[in-house]
Amino acid sequence: MTEKEPTPEPRGLFDAVFRSSADAMIITRISDGIHLEANDAYLRMSGLTLEEVVGHNASELNWADKADPERMGRDLRAVGKTGPTRATLLNAQGEPRYGSYSSLVIDFHGEKAVLTSIADLTDLRDAEQALLQQQEKLQVLSDNLPGFVWTTDLNMTVTSSAGAGSPGIAMTPADFVGQDLRQLLGDTPEHLEVMEDVLKSGASTRREADWYGRTWEVHLVPLRVDGEIVGINGAAIDITHRRETEEALKRTVAELQAAHGVRRKLLSKLVAVQEHERQVIASEIHDDSLQKMAAVGLRLDVLRRKLADPEDAEEARRLTELVNKTIDRLRHLMFELWPPTLERNGLEAAVRTELVSVQGESDVKVSFDNRYEGVLQIDLATVAYRIIREALLNARRHSRAAHINVSLEDLNGGLLVKICDDGVGIPPEVVANTKPGHLGISAMRERADLAAGWLKIHSPVEATGKGTEIEFWIPVEPV
Repeated sequence: MTEKEPTPEPRGLFDAVFRSSADAMIITRISDGIHLEANDAYLRMSGLTLEEVVGHNASELNWADKADPERMGRDLRAVGKTGPTRATLLNAQGEPRYGSYSSLVIDFHGEKAVLTSIADLTDLRDAEQALLQQQEKLQVLSDNLPGFVWTTDLNMTVTSSAGAGSPGIAMTPADFVGQDLRQLLGDTPEHLEVMEDVLKSGASTRREADWYGRTWEVHLVPLRVDGEIVGINGAAIDITHRRETEEALKRTVAELQAAHGVRRKLLSKLVAVQEHERQVIASEIHDDSLQKMAAVGLRLDVLRRKLADPEDAEEARRLTELVNKTIDRLRHLMFELWPPTLERNGLEAAVRTELVSVQGESDVKVSFDNRYEGVLQIDLATVAYRIIREALLNARRHSRAAHINVSLEDLNGGLLVKICDDGVGIPPEVVANTKPGHLGISAMRERADLAAGWLKIHSPVEATGKGTEIEFWIPVEPV
């Protein structure tokens, strides 16, 4: 250090200022660079304790740029003071603390020392950088805005303008600066009235407007300086393409709704025809086949009683038993073709009847959870019943399950059905295969698709890692 005369400080005043200062302060002996004192603000900034600072050499400070302390040293030797200058110090956690540094040679208890004062500007710099980033983003946004952003004075003269412009207007945003909005708006006086009202009332507004053959979304906000209105902040976004897209979308939705209505009618007719055919077949079985088989059974029983030969009588008994089993199967087939419960009492009753049949014909335990509160048209109820029945049939035949659960619930304006078992599951290649040989799965999917719904098969079930869950959804129109 040079032999510059140190600045004397009244001890009491110096200590008060040093301790209470919001700026970080540290005192360093010139002769050996040892720190003699540091205030609380410096300890907070550096993240060090007083014991870690006092008695340690200045060279131990972790400067982000080693050129900073060298530059400060040269200034001290030349003029006895430095700063204010910007520099970055790394704290005890290795985090950068950016500050404004000032140093002064003083007399500290009879020793020449350097008093360094640091205004911690880290938070301020972070805020400035965040603000700059926001400004850059806003600039990019305004430059690419499909339209214009502008300001005017009280006379409706454009004072600034930005944006990407519009294909319907030959002028660029820069061309608007200095222009009178009254002339630019031309034959649209209603727009002028709106802007004049913003200037008078101080109220913001948003509206749509037609200008230069384009559709615009216009936002107007009073421009204030010190609380006084001095002009208008405005933004005009070209939404012509959006409106055209919305109109096209509306037309598409209307077309889809019409197509859905046609599809719905076709579904209703198709299901009605199919179920009518099933009902006709069931009636023919009841009125013809069953009656004839019953008659055969009665005659065999009469014949058995007349036979004297025990072997012939036993053979007749076996034939009678076979006929009775055939009659039972025909009755079961009648129910499969046309379950009267479905039409009379609805889907819930038909599913419960089917589950009772499953449990009665096997050791499988069944459960039913119906949370569906809507009303199903008979054609949709029939589609759902046929899918449920096919799923139950597959589970009973192939899954070796101990339990099967069926649940119904509302979902997105439709009926969601889940049939879940705890069996061996379905091989992935079978789930994906829609070729002949796996018609049950294909039939279920086709029925759901026909009703404008979907069907998914999860095997194994994710929650348990085993079994199969078949879920399907069909839309339901309000009745």
